[in-house]
Amino acid sequence: YAGSEHTTETVLISAHYDSRGSFGSVRAPGGDDDGSGTTALLGIARTIARRGVRFRKNVQICAFAGEEQGLYGSRYYAQELRQKGANLTLMVQADMLAYHAPGEPAQLGLPDRSVFLHRLVG
Repeated sequence: YAGSEHTTETVLISAHYDSRGSFGSVRAPGGDDDGSGTTALLGIARTIARRGVRFRKNVQICAFAGEEQGLYGSRYYAQELRQKGANLTLMVQADMLAYHAPGEPAQLGLPDRSVFLHRLVG
């Protein structure tokens, strides 16, 4: 989505859509892990389209494959952005949104930096 401001600043909203066992393990978290993030990503895209949301900054929505095998899709895309000199100012990774292990408290993982998202919406 092109931003309403003339800027190269870009926000990336992403998720991983794959799920299969790796490195000798047959365990694949599936719907609890990758499926929940991808579903949220699709819901965000649908809401943007239905409501006609416009952003001040450029926004990209991207789903990646190959997470369980070593982040192949997202690693490749990050390298491509770096080579192009992209001005990526924020990345929101929707991963494990519905995952909950029995007996564990609810968890929220945040990066060491935060950005005010309200500055992005115009």
